[in-house]
Amino acid sequence: MRRIPPLNSLRAFEATARHLSFTRAADELCVTQGAVSRHVRNLEEYLGVLLIQRNTRHLNLTDAGITMLSGLTQSFNAIANTVEAVTKQHNDLNLLVSSGFAMLWLIPRLHRFEEDGSHPHVRLTTRAGSISFEREYFDAGIIYGDGNWPGLQAELVFREQLIPVCSQALMKTEYPLTDLANLKHHTLLHPSTDHRDWRVWLQANEAEGVDPDQGLAFESMDAALRAASMGHGIAISDLSLIQDELASQWLLQPFPGSFYSGQGYYFVYPPEKADYPQIQRFREWLSIELADSQSEAGSPHDQSVSGS
Repeated sequence: MRRIPPLNSLRAFEATARHLSFTRAADELCVTQGAVSRHVRNLEEYLGVLLIQRNTRHLNLTDAGITMLSGLTQSFNAIANTVEAVTKQHNDLNLLVSSGFAMLWLIPRLHRFEEDGSHPHVRLTTRAGSISFEREYFDAGIIYGDGNWPGLQAELVFREQLIPVCSQALMKTEYPLTDLANLKHHTLLHPSTDHRDWRVWLQANEAEGVDPDQGLAFESMDAALRAASMGHGIAISDLSLIQDELASQWLLQPFPGSFYSGQGYYFVYPPEKADYPQIQRFREWLSIELADSQSEAGSPHDQSVSGS
């Protein structure tokens, strides 16, 4: 069991020793000079050691007092830093985001959120998969799925609109990607190992002679898109997430139209956290960014997070 003197006595001594004045210590602690003096005396009696030599006009620390001051100042600073860190962390927004959404859409824009000093700092974790607010310390998430998470509030951000994308070089080969029939002559680049996206797009577009299981599989959409930009094949992606890449012609959309996969990205959080200031401010900002993104793209994608 720790042998720790009363905290008020420790605080009174530490303040007195720093200032070498009972009066200044009393002002700092908002108590009377007599109270400070009594606390210091009680600490000396508790320890059985003289800490401060009291002279008529000034105070001097004994060797024991110097040792106590050093240790207590470090300890109180450590406590203050810990409290500040915990408070700051509590005011942060702990956000889990699907990797593709984070890399392609959120991270390029997130600096605009944090430029506003009134906004919380976003502690961002990226990964694929689901979220468990019971087992993990997250305030909210932007998660890929069908919007069905029992017990959670789920607000649609983007519906997934699948489109193939490629480099300009693939538009000029012997089998240019201006005709769906030429797709079978090119390598498919998959953003996940299950090949799901290409499979549903090929089926929806009745593309014949194309094996959805051929090609290269990547762990993330970002990696597949980079391979496509270097001419290694044709990737499948989400139109809503790659407006910037299409606008800059870093990637091209060889075939018109898009296919809604039935999936999407949702802003999810426990209902009991709906009124948290961190979540409200992020939702408001996200709604504005989505509106701006939609306006710049000039397309009617469903984007429905609301700051209300």
